[in-house]
Amino acid sequence: MKPDNPLETLRNLGPQSCRWLREVGIHTISQLRQIGPVGAFQLVRRKSPRTSINLLWAIAAALADIDWRKLPADTKRQLRKDAELE
Repeated sequence: MKPDNPLETLRNLGPQSCRWLREVGIHTISQLRQIGPVGAFQLVRRKSPRTSINLLWAIAAALADIDWRKLPADTKRQLRKDAELE
């Protein structure tokens, strides 16, 4: 995956997720990677407080190039902690 490719080229991120990310200024994979899954999720959540935790899983898994359902439980726990959701 090329860093300047649009978000839509990542697995796990559908049209709505990509729209939310673009609305907070994230347009490319390199921008998403630089901000990180937690930072991106927090930006979207500030704008749309009802955003599901599934977006956090989807972003983290997309950057790791794995299916979001295969994200390890310990990784999810750490992401929740880092996003201050615990």
